[in-house]
Amino acid sequence: MNRNEIMKEKIKKNGLLHAFYSFFNTIIKGYKIYKNIQNKYGRECKIYIGQHPGTGDVYLQSKFLSVYAEKQGVTEYVFVVIGGAAYSVAKLFDYKKIEKLTLVESNVLVEFYRFMGESLNIEILHYHPMMMYYGGLGYARNYHEYNFFKMLHKFVFPGTNINMLQKPSYDNNKEFVDTLFKAFFLKKQKTVLLCPYANSLIGFPSVFWEKLVNKLIEKGFTVCTNSCGINEPAIKGSCAVYIPYKYLKTFASEAGFIISYRSGFSDIISEIPCKKIILYSKQKIYNFMGGLGSSYDYFSLKNMGLCLDAIEYEFEMKNTKTIKNAINTIMNNFC
Repeated sequence: MNRNEIMKEKIKKNGLLHAFYSFFNTIIKGYKIYKNIQNKYGRECKIYIGQHPGTGDVYLQSKFLSVYAEKQGVTEYVFVVIGGAAYSVAKLFDYKKIEKLTLVESNVLVEFYRFMGESLNIEILHYHPMMMYYGGLGYARNYHEYNFFKMLHKFVFPGTNINMLQKPSYDNNKEFVDTLFKAFFLKKQKTVLLCPYANSLIGFPSVFWEKLVNKLIEKGFTVCTNSCGINEPAIKGSCAVYIPYKYLKTFASEAGFIISYRSGFSDIISEIPCKKIILYSKQKIYNFMGGLGSSYDYFSLKNMGLCLDAIEYEFEMKNTKTIKNAINTIMNNFC
């Protein structure tokens, strides 16, 4: 069936008015983006769409993609991601063709793909893409112990050899890192990088982080907060630092310690050699993204096999006592 026949079938199925409305408001926009990508990279180039702006999602997609494409026999392809952060993560894996779109642009491209069907050389690399976020496979999270990694392997990259997944490449820019350490008077091998912010999960209260900073300073550590701008301010008592992903390995090696609330940043640092403490809220995953079990069950770096040397804790911040107990537990790693 050619593309004209596919369009005719869509009109018969959904009705003429609905078809025209979708066509002019979404499908044409998606078609233009599709043609721009084809013109830029070639008509024979397969389009893999990440369809999720989360840096953790893109990190895992990037690990799988080259092996998956090779298994499919695909040699020419472009990895389409959403936003600058996702683009920077994909660049860690040395992909030669990466196209950055906005969320709206990615959504209309997916709508165009859905409208046209399998006639397009496109594949979506997510079990729960943003364009179809409600319902579907997302509610199977943790079912039969299917964590984040297993969901992607089973439903997005089936049959891929997980022993052959690609590793990130970091830029060993010691000059940049040394400049940061000098500018903020950070101590080498005795600095803790805090990463308290997350988009998908519900974080900890600021009082917890502030008290933790005070304890670390009492132990003689310098503390900095990973910050991408005014929406991620430094925790009181620490300094704000911005570290491009490509320099994280060098920075962490010099600092020695990272304490991160579970976020996409945790995936990015998972293969970096330093002491990594990853924190989780005790929360049912059903309450905020669907599925079974807890956020720890689903996103644990150890359970996913991403970082076997990670120190992981699951805390519930109910009151002053629970905050104090959590801090004491963490500080046992800094004796």
